[in-house]
Amino acid sequence: MRTSYKFVVIVFICNLLIALTACTSFSSETSSMFSTNVTKNETIEENERYAIYYSDFMYSYYIFDKNHHIVKSDTSSSMPNIMVLDDSLIRVTIQSGTGIETQWGYYYNLKNDTFSEIFHCIYDQTNDKVAFGGLNKVIIQDIYDKGKYYQEISSFTKPFSEVAAPIISAKFIDNGTNIKVSYLSGSNYEEVSEIVKTILD
Repeated sequence: MRTSYKFVVIVFICNLLIALTACTSFSSETSSMFSTNVTKNETIEENERYAIYYSDFMYSYYIFDKNHHIVKSDTSSSMPNIMVLDDSLIRVTIQSGTGIETQWGYYYNLKNDTFSEIFHCIYDQTNDKVAFGGLNKVIIQDIYDKGKYYQEISSFTKPFSEVAAPIISAKFIDNGTNIKVSYLSGSNYEEVSEIVKTILD
């Protein structure tokens, strides 16, 4: 009777050890499986003007003033494109889809510690003027004060193609006195370029 009891206890202990070993193995495998799916923090870019980080499928970005203090921070599911255009001007743009019509952005002036409004479909800028997209037109205005300067270019020599965004690009030329606008025209989607005079000071 006593021998039978000892045998049962030994069998129970053996089974318990096997179960614990299996659980430990499963736990280790599960931990390993989940750890491979964890997104690690990553520094995309970091300098004295801005920083971009990536973590958990989101981008975080920070804009710094001339004293390297954070003046703006935000997150986005798309990677921001940040450009230092000169010693005092920073441009931030984010593309939310395909095509320039899904792009939006803004400017930050380091000297004046001033942010612009949000512009959609930014084509180009010169000095303190920006060219951006409207509904089948190009708008040129002062980056920080629409009241200082505003111009719309909506008349073109050829009809637009029937697409969502017929205007391909707009580029300041001749020191900003003219702007070259390229667009799609007709049913064959011909690319046409026109030079339009601006009324910049």
